[in-house]
Amino acid sequence: MTKVSVGEGVRLNYRVAGSGRTLLFHPGFANTLDVWNWVVAELSATHRCVTFDPRGHGASDAPDSDYTLDEMAADVIALIERLDLTDVTLVGHSLGGAVGLRTVLEHNTAGRITGLALVAPAVPCFVRPDDLEIGTPIDAFDGVLAGLSGSWVESILGAAGAFYHRTDAATAGWLAGKSLEMPAHLGLRYFRQLATIDFRARLADVTVPVLVAWGAQDQMADPRWAGWLRERNLPRWSVELIEDAGHGAMVDQPARLAELLRGFTATAPEDSSGQPRQQGRREVIAGARLDEELRAAFIEAMAGVCTPVSVVTAMDGDRPHGTTVSAFTSLSVSPPMVLVSLDRKSDLLPLVRDGGRFGLNVLGSDHAQLAGNFARKGKEKFADVSWRREHDLPRIAGAAGWVACTVTGLVDGGDHVIALGTVVAAETTATQPLTYHGRAFGTHRALDGSRI
Repeated sequence: MTKVSVGEGVRLNYRVAGSGRTLLFHPGFANTLDVWNWVVAELSATHRCVTFDPRGHGASDAPDSDYTLDEMAADVIALIERLDLTDVTLVGHSLGGAVGLRTVLEHNTAGRITGLALVAPAVPCFVRPDDLEIGTPIDAFDGVLAGLSGSWVESILGAAGAFYHRTDAATAGWLAGKSLEMPAHLGLRYFRQLATIDFRARLADVTVPVLVAWGAQDQMADPRWAGWLRERNLPRWSVELIEDAGHGAMVDQPARLAELLRGFTATAPEDSSGQPRQQGRREVIAGARLDEELRAAFIEAMAGVCTPVSVVTAMDGDRPHGTTVSAFTSLSVSPPMVLVSLDRKSDLLPLVRDGGRFGLNVLGSDHAQLAGNFARKGKEKFADVSWRREHDLPRIAGAAGWVACTVTGLVDGGDHVIALGTVVAAETTATQPLTYHGRAFGTHRALDGSRI
């Protein structure tokens, strides 16, 4: 048994097998490093496999701390630094996958982690969000939490049957017994983190290549998230389903998982200079850096485009809601249609999706402050705004233009969703429009002799 200190009063038990490219394996909730034994047996001939027990798990220390994703992620980085690991592919299972994603997003400042593999992860969400039919229903989650609180041993042992799909009962029982090494009160703290997870708005922010591998028969982390992720077509993300595997794919199908990991970290023959050349992931990493440069250049280029400004609105029951948008335009004359681009993180988007309609309040040149107010988060944006309900939509008084629409379709567009609207009402005034250019509000002035 080998331990390394990752902080005051916290020593993590770890094990190293093989040599080559480094794979660091993070187990899921209550699991120990032994859950990776079969995958390590497949990969240790070609890779340096580092497995460990997170704090509170297995033979590692169990301090009386918070067991948040950020605390666990900080341990991962400290372990990498203490062992002086570089060019690491972090492999996270289940709740450990959520820790892995948080580690890459918020803690990988030194860039030692260059790839992320998620096995049946508790991401992008574990508990079913209100706007989707994917994930564990909250009442089911609460039921499991109540079972763990009332009978820790019985619940952990009982979960073994649902955890795996084709693993024999003796192996499943042995691994479940290992899980009982986690103190129950700490396990409950860690388990509650599952209800807080929602990475949907952050997935495109990941700057390292990501492999997601899901057991098609998973009864714990909803495998339908695999399809959801594929539909997003996220850069740097690849998604694989492992047939005949459940939540514990690394035990059900270790050879198949090892094959995926081997391909994810594959190397190519020497290049013309005689130096080893890595293909696939390193090229994607280089592409990621180029993507960041392109992203910055694109933002600057778009800042130079003059756009109109509107407040898109919808009703939340009896409460009006709206957000400032500059990405909107007419789409069709016959029939009259417009399109509006809404940030995926926008609170307005689920209202537009569920309500099937939206209003477009085209702002005038005296509405710069109003535009700034509606660009912020919050539910009280209409507190000092005069408005009326028209076509069951909030219409702002004094707007330069008004268009009411029913939603014809929603189209994914990277980190935004494009709402296609069929126009049911439209009005305009002679008010000068509000525009946005060079990160500042302004208005339009016609050039002499330019009217067409």
